Amino acid sequence: MKEEALANELAEKIKKKYPDGLVIRDELFTQFYEEKDLAQKEAIYQAYQEKYGKEANFQQSQTNFARVLANSFASKENWDKFNHYMSLIDDRQTKASILNNLAWSMAGEGLEGKASGLERAGQFSKQSLDLIEESMKKPEEGKASFYSPRYWKRILEGNYGMYSDTYALIRYRQGAYEDALKYQTIACENRNFSDGELNERYAIYYEQLKGGKAAEKKLARFIQEGQATSKMKEQHKRLFLANNSLEDAYSLYVAELEKAAQEQFREETRKKMINQEAPDFALLNLDGETVKLSELKGKTVVLDFWATWCGPCKASFPGMQRAVNHFGDDESVVFLFIDTWENEADKEKNAADFIASKAYAFEVLMDNDNKVVAQYGVQGIPTKFVIGPDGRIRFKSVGFGGNDEELLTEMKTMIEMAAAEGRKAVP
Repeated sequence: MKEEALANELAEKIKKKYPDGLVIRDELFTQFYEEKDLAQKEAIYQAYQEKYGKEANFQQSQTNFARVLANSFASKENWDKFNHYMSLIDDRQTKASILNNLAWSMAGEGLEGKASGLERAGQFSKQSLDLIEESMKKPEEGKASFYSPRYWKRILEGNYGMYSDTYALIRYRQGAYEDALKYQTIACENRNFSDGELNERYAIYYEQLKGGKAAEKKLARFIQEGQATSKMKEQHKRLFLANNSLEDAYSLYVAELEKAAQEQFREETRKKMINQEAPDFALLNLDGETVKLSELKGKTVVLDFWATWCGPCKASFPGMQRAVNHFGDDESVVFLFIDTWENEADKEKNAADFIASKAYAFEVLMDNDNKVVAQYGVQGIPTKFVIGPDGRIRFKSVGFGGNDEELLTEMKTMIEMAAAEGRKAVP
């Protein structure tokens, strides 16, 4: 209710009446998380331990403290302290997550990053996999009561796949190409080869281990099945030309490969078509001009709900820029990027600075009070809606799979189909 003075007064009364209650504990947690000095963080944890250490539910609190302290000491490369706090954590999943995150960071977070401490990173990564394997052998241990056994198994398998990607990267950097491909295969199979970044690394490891000709054939299959990113297509082109040395032959070849994938994708997209009313709205763009959806009737409109803090939103933007460029000369297609769920004080400046820093040619609208995102029933971002010329929502797309080529194909297909369907309905 935003009654701040009343809330503060009530909090003081509660603290006096319940000096060992949840409000006092929450304050200690808040102090702990906000404290910048690491020694002071430890002191707050020790004070909490002295006061509440004998209580039955202390282990969960200790895990929360120990996780933060272990990560903090790891950032300082104080491995003795790191190991101490890791030893206080009983939950295998928490420990495995910490170890994997550290290993991923030390490995450079991908092939383009800079790696450091690979030997230690490899140890951490292998430990994370061993912990998940232990949980798989004893799935009843550590499972929350509200998880079904089948769902818990899926979680463990998903974590093992994600952590295998980390270990594969480390082994590749260490020159152990057979291990790299083995664990990258596990990671990719866990996602049914649907993750673009995982597939890119798989293709590189495959070429390194199996050679150019074998990799060319493998990449051709990825292209045929619509699972190749732009980088994978460049890799295939390089290998194809090295093996065949015919530029024209390559263009015909890849076009034929993509044709089957495009036809299949179009058919799958058609099954996802919907027919819902698009709620009208009026929002200001970054120039202070009002943009009203109803005034765009007769055009095909793409709404992209995003936020500057949203990693998948930002990761999708290079692909969305390609879509904007593709329809740049078509005045019947309009892209509106709706900035929502922001927490910054100056939301307009925050959004404008980000767009300018990346030189994106986007029409950004500000949903400052989060009304439009609620009107459209959005539950997670990025979420895109494609509205036909008749003002009806024809497609809804949630999330980003990491593949810019797939995103461009999806946008082109949905826009073309929504436009065609909408024109039928417009008298």
